[in-house]
Amino acid sequence: MKYLCATLAAFWLSSAAYAERAQPPTAHYDATKNSTNQPNISGVWLIKDYVLNTRPQAERLLKTIDGAQPPLQDWAAKLYYQRANDADAGHPYAPTPAQCLPPGMPAMMLGAPYPFQIIQSPGLVLTVHMEEHAFRFIYLGESLPPDPDPIFMGYSVGHWEGDTLVVDTVGLTDRTTLDFSGLPHTDQLRVHERIRRVNHNTLEDVLTFDDPGAFTKAWSIRRTYALQGPEERIQEYVCETQHNPVDANGASTFRVKP
Repeated sequence: MKYLCATLAAFWLSSAAYAERAQPPTAHYDATKNSTNQPNISGVWLIKDYVLNTRPQAERLLKTIDGAQPPLQDWAAKLYYQRANDADAGHPYAPTPAQCLPPGMPAMMLGAPYPFQIIQSPGLVLTVHMEEHAFRFIYLGESLPPDPDPIFMGYSVGHWEGDTLVVDTVGLTDRTTLDFSGLPHTDQLRVHERIRRVNHNTLEDVLTFDDPGAFTKAWSIRRTYALQGPEERIQEYVCETQHNPVDANGASTFRVKP
């Protein structure tokens, strides 16, 4: 018995010593490095074009890349601007994140003031978002599905044109909106993106929206993102629905937990 105890003790001590030696020193992930042969857009990014919720609603509504009103069909325009008026009256529209659901594409790229990380591999570009712990797969060199079931993030395929990642996304559920002010779309929405690194610290995404069910023609916007330092990490994000009750019209009181 003494021999067995001594043997177990020796094993435990040697195992502990090995584990201590085997643990590598804490290393900061260098998000600017990319082991593939693709142009490098990896890193942790934070949107630069975010408009604070405290700004007037008119300043928060989407404009085209030229600063014009979006070319909305009558029903979409009526609904969008009614939601803006409701927000000014103290009854803001509740987008899906207010209900603890994913923001969906393209809203996830347009305005949430939370960082996201781009991770690259030879056949895949992955974006991991802090908000709602959302993630998005962009498959490289593949074809879009012919008849996809609508989902929050849709189905994205991409390819490289020089230093630009060109992405097409389809199969988007109409439960989401293009922005957090409630710009509607249908499940016919197709999003075309051109993503490139303007310089080391800046990423640009030019998004074009084509939805014959909601828009009179295709239109585009531009968003830019700032590279965060190597110490930046995507943090845990926890959502609790009971703090953002939604009424029958889709409006939220955005109550704060006491």
